Amino acid sequence: MNFGISLAQRIYAIIGLSFCGLTGLAAIQASNLADALRGQRQSELRHLTQLALGIAQEEHDAAVGRGADGDAARRNAAARIGALRFGNGDYFWINDLRVQTQLSQYATRAAR
Repeated sequence: MNFGISLAQRIYAIIGLSFCGLTGLAAIQASNLADALRGQRQSELRHLTQLALGIAQEEHDAAVGRGADGDAARRNAAARIGALRFGNGDYFWINDLRVQTQLSQYATRAAR
């Protein structure tokens, strides 16, 4: 049962198959890590978006309770939401119902 394969060839075949197996395992682990990081970022974004909506609702409720001006509440909410960051300095922006940007990166960077 020698099949014409020398001992050195068998050892090289074992080493080669082991290397291929480890390379495949590393690729699978890298893919799993990328999926986990993407899920973590989505979770963080979802949480911060809920926080931003809560800030806007809180400012609205406070303005309605005081009978105050809605523009002041909008400015306060925009300032608080503008201070939120996620990731590597990424920012939030606010659009109104006409899809005009009310708060953007440039406004928040100028405020720093």
